[in-house]
Amino acid sequence: MNAGDHDEDAATAFAPWRTSYRSADHDLPGYFITPPPDHAPFPAIVFHHGGSGLRPSARTAVMALVDFGYAVFVPTRRGLDATAAESLVARLEAECDDAVAALDWLRRQDAVEPTEIAMIGSSTGGELVLLAAARQAPFAAGVTMAAGSTHWATAPELRDRLRDAVRTSTTPLFLIQAADDTSLTPTYELGAELARGGTPHEVRIYEPVARERGGGHGIFGNAVDLWLPDVRRFLNRVLGVKR
Repeated sequence: MNAGDHDEDAATAFAPWRTSYRSADHDLPGYFITPPPDHAPFPAIVFHHGGSGLRPSARTAVMALVDFGYAVFVPTRRGLDATAAESLVARLEAECDDAVAALDWLRRQDAVEPTEIAMIGSSTGGELVLLAAARQAPFAAGVTMAAGSTHWATAPELRDRLRDAVRTSTTPLFLIQAADDTSLTPTYELGAELARGGTPHEVRIYEPVARERGGGHGIFGNAVDLWLPDVRRFLNRVLGVKR
C-alpha cells in the first residue's frame, strides 16, 4: 500500500468524518467521530486497521464504540510496502511512527480528555498497539485483536520484537482472538509474557466467528456483539470512565 492508501468503499463509509494528520513528511487521511457534544470532553480511542487497509466493515464496530460515549479517531497509515528492502519489523516501526503521530493529533483535540485515551488495533494494527506501548506512548490502555496471527509462523524477527514489546510495556493490555483465527499462538505466548512481567492484562479467545479456518481474523468488524461488552468493561475500568 502507498501512503494513506485505503479501500475506496471504506473512504465512502467514513466520508462524513474525514480529516487529516501529519506524520513526519506525510499528510495522512483519518476519520474523527464523536458522540453528541453535550458531555465533552470524551474518553477516546485510536483504532488502527490491519495491513490491508481500512475496510467498510470497521464502521459498525467504530460506531458501536461511539454509541458508548467514546470519541474515535481512525487514522490511515503510510502502508507496508512488501517490495521494500527493509525488514518487516523496520516497516512496522515506521508505521508505528504514524500510530504515535495519530495519538498526538487526538490528544490535541478539544473534544477529548487526553488522560482517557486507548488504542485498539486489528491484525497489523494490533501489532502497532504493542509497539506503541513499548515506546511508552501516552495512552492508558490497549486492545489487540488478532495481532501477529498471520506472521507468527514465518517472521521470527517479528515474534522476537513483539515479545520484547510486551516485556517492556507497562500499559494495561487486552489480547483478543477468535478460535478460528489463523494462529492462536501469539495470544498465548504474549499473554504468558505479560503474566511473567506482572503487567495488567486480560486474554480472551472467543468462539469461532466464521465457517473456515482463518475466518476469525476479521473479528473486529465481523463479530462486534461478541467482544464489545468485554472491551467496554475493560476500557471503562482502566480509563476510569464513569459514564
